[in-house]
Amino acid sequence: MISLETQTHLTTEQVIDAAEQFYGPAGHGLAVAQRSRREIVLTGGGGSVNVTAARTGPDAPTTVSVTAREWETAATRFLATLPGPADSSGWIDRLRGLFGK
Repeated sequence: MISLETQTHLTTEQVIDAAEQFYGPAGHGLAVAQRSRREIVLTGGGGSVNVTAARTGPDAPTTVSVTAREWETAATRFLATLPGPADSSGWIDRLRGLFGK
């Protein structure tokens, strides 16, 4: 089991949509067990993934938490697909910019 966290400029709804796209039937084929505006739980393949998204204010970044059982590698890959916070100028965001992601 793994628990990871990152921040993004996406809204909570956009994060949950991205998680469903990545893990759900069109992605890794997991079934949606529960979904709300700020959380999605997906199951399948002998494990589960729980993605939560929280934002403290309209200009604050969204904190994304992923807890995965049997989907540890995919959890790391999912977080790598999310853009960083709007004010981020870290190396990973510059690298993503070079490759158009």
